[in-house]
Amino acid sequence: MGATTWMQEVKQRREQFPGSARHDLDKYTKLRIFSVVKRILFLGDSMEVIRGFPESVRQDAGYNLHLVQAGLEPLHWKPMSNVGPGVAEIRIKDVTGIYRILYIAKYEEAVYVLHAFQKKTQKTAKTDVDVVRKRLQELDKVRKG
Repeated sequence: MGATTWMQEVKQRREQFPGSARHDLDKYTKLRIFSVVKRILFLGDSMEVIRGFPESVRQDAGYNLHLVQAGLEPLHWKPMSNVGPGVAEIRIKDVTGIYRILYIAKYEEAVYVLHAFQKKTQKTAKTDVDVVRKRLQELDKVRKG
């Protein structure tokens, strides 16, 4: 079965399962997904910031980023079109706080992690939005050559 066909099948199956059942399906299919993942590139200090997150948050982040690499939706996410077209955020809630990872996966060659941070307020801080917009502009310049 081709990669595209497999990915369509996984997406269809995921839609049939709500919540924790979907998570169980993802865990079950994880081994087959490994063969069709995009590479992931971390911009700026995003990798170092994620490495500074608590271990449980890092594990959740890694799992969700892997889903994105495989062409699937992360477990908890939100589109961030107000920041830039195609930008989305992975939302992680832990006993230690609320964490966000902003990325763009619309490009064929890779998933780009634009920014990662721990939320301090209900609304995403303007400084975090500005960081993402700046990195997105830099990425566009590099991609256009």
